[in-house]
Amino acid sequence: TNITMYLPLDDPDYIENPELYYGTNDSSLWYSNPTIEALLKEGYIVCGCQNYGDNLYGNNNCRNACVEFYYHMVTNYNVSEKCNMIGASNGAQTSINACNILKDKVKAMVLQYPLTNLVNQYYDNIEHQNMIKQAYEINDEIYDKDELCKRLGNHDVNNMNVENFPSVLLLYSTTDTVVNYKVNALCFYKLLKDNNKLVEAIQIDENGEVKEHGDIAHFNPKKCVEWFNNH
Repeated sequence: TNITMYLPLDDPDYIENPELYYGTNDSSLWYSNPTIEALLKEGYIVCGCQNYGDNLYGNNNCRNACVEFYYHMVTNYNVSEKCNMIGASNGAQTSINACNILKDKVKAMVLQYPLTNLVNQYYDNIEHQNMIKQAYEINDEIYDKDELCKRLGNHDVNNMNVENFPSVLLLYSTTDTVVNYKVNALCFYKLLKDNNKLVEAIQIDENGEVKEHGDIAHFNPKKCVEWFNNH
């Protein structure tokens, strides 16, 4: 849609980061990034579904939007019955929650600077608390972790069921000040590893450079294509 795929030429995001945009359409620029372009070149169909206008965080609306979009694609187009998923930031939580419904219909997943556990994120980053509560329609204060788990509908990494999970590639940064990698990416990595799932975690700032939340280094085109091709 023109909401998600196009930006005007005077948009600040384009002016500050023109390398992230490809092609022209009159006064608009087609949004893409090197990972999308690499997957398209490899022959993949790359598409995304628009959320229902709330705060995401893997809640029922955005999770169900992904699930419904999957069924829309396999029903209306000549595509594989199995898909790959990419989720960034709290979109990683959406991908995880959608995968728990789609199960073996997802064959591989890439999660970038990921939020993988809402309970961890809620307690670790106070700035996220009100947004998470709004996304899950929580109107009161919750002080008990088990109660928060129940209300969010997402269990912590010790209880999450990953029996039907596909292979997962995690790209994270230790210098990410928005999502704490220890209580998100690495906790999810350990959960998958402990359940004998195929998982790899790549630290993108191991050379000592600061790679903040959303840094384009998380979108490793070569590794993403290799991961989907090999799994």
